[in-house]
Amino acid sequence: MASYQPQSEQWLHARDDTEGLDGTDGPMPDQAGQPEPAPRERIRPPRPAPADLAEQMLHAHHEYAPAGQVPDGAPDPRGHPAERDSEELWAMLSYLGVIFLGFLAPLAIYLAKRGTSRYVRHHAARSLNLSITGTLFNLSALIIGGMLALDTVAVALIIVVPLATALWLTTLVYLVRAAIAANRGEQAGIPGWLCVPMIK
Repeated sequence: MASYQPQSEQWLHARDDTEGLDGTDGPMPDQAGQPEPAPRERIRPPRPAPADLAEQMLHAHHEYAPAGQVPDGAPDPRGHPAERDSEELWAMLSYLGVIFLGFLAPLAIYLAKRGTSRYVRHHAARSLNLSITGTLFNLSALIIGGMLALDTVAVALIIVVPLATALWLTTLVYLVRAAIAANRGEQAGIPGWLCVPMIK
């Protein structure tokens, strides 16, 4: 007849079967010999050096600099200071030459400097467009005056002379302003109706 064994002793024998050889709690027999998975390590990208970070910030500043302005620390595309002064002088003369020689002065500067200086070419083209637009307005005023003169010369003079004078004075003001700005390395605004961009 089988002997009665208390439940506590049955639990104790079951626990002994799961212990290791050294008496400590070990893995179950079906898991023995299997290595435990290594903990995952978070891989972080290397931090940029302070010099690299400063260079990236400098490039970002250059990239988003306002149009028409040279960013701080960037080399001036016009090169040496003496070369910049020469280009600014030619740009100023392209505007002032219109007062004495009409469109011939900016045209000569444009043809001479268009392949060597983008700065002079830009201002010479603007002054040339301004002089050509003014010449076309003057021709239109003369045509209107000639048509009015067929009826009465006095009426033609009363209408055409003030109109041509106002046009010339307006052109003169913008020529002087543009010449001063070009000599400073800047650009003065000119209305589109007075400076039609025909030549670039």
